[in-house]
Amino acid sequence: MVFARNLCENGYDVTVFSDPLTQLSPLFPNYLIKPAITNEQRENKLAPFDLRLFPANGDYLRHKDPEIERTLLEKSQAIFYRQERLSDVFEKLCREVFGLGKTFRDPGMLAPKGIFKRHKKRIAIHPTSSRADKNWQKYKFIKVAQALQDRGFEPVFVLAPHEAAAWEKCGFPVAYFTSLLDMASFLYESGLFFGNDSGLGHLASAMHHATVTLCPRRKQGRRWGPAWGRSEMLYPWLHLPGLRMKELFWKYFISPQRALDALLAQHYE
Repeated sequence: MVFARNLCENGYDVTVFSDPLTQLSPLFPNYLIKPAITNEQRENKLAPFDLRLFPANGDYLRHKDPEIERTLLEKSQAIFYRQERLSDVFEKLCREVFGLGKTFRDPGMLAPKGIFKRHKKRIAIHPTSSRADKNWQKYKFIKVAQALQDRGFEPVFVLAPHEAAAWEKCGFPVAYFTSLLDMASFLYESGLFFGNDSGLGHLASAMHHATVTLCPRRKQGRRWGPAWGRSEMLYPWLHLPGLRMKELFWKYFISPQRALDALLAQHYE
């Protein structure tokens, strides 16, 4: 959506294909967003477009003119692989490679209509993610929630419907949502977001909410961390060599007290 905003703001006709963003389309009212396309549909569906941008990997750009494509790729290589936040990388690509006149690092997501930041003491806690190795220990999340509650905050665990049963006896309110738009509204109304490295942290950040994110690796956090609201990334205090060691043991070197201190600092900033 950073690319989409920059191109739209500079007069290009842009179509976004994405199932999650289709659910969030009310928060992007000025964009044409359609459901994701399959590999079988790709050539037919994308044929009318001059420029095609794909997810953030090495094969991210195609142009119907091979010479323009080659030029864009050559000029973008050094920028694309910089160890910077991807939102900054995309903004620089739009300015320095695509030559757009005015550029933005923000995706331009609007607040949910009719929703206000009315639960400033409510902390939305997301204890899951796409992979088990990215998840902090359950007992630590509960310990942080208890410490927050003791200080007058209202911790709520936010989950997908299929995850709720595993947390219903955690001793704290559990909220689950079948719609990303409903989840976005809940996050926007809350005071802070706390959780593992996951898409919900980016969703909260895109609405300029403060986030505290647990992350196994500094390099990963610098590249992929929430980039728009106030953001605190918590990494293991001990350097762990090798990817496998980080995946297995990172969670043992971030304490509940560090997480609590970061959340209180974000709230009172």
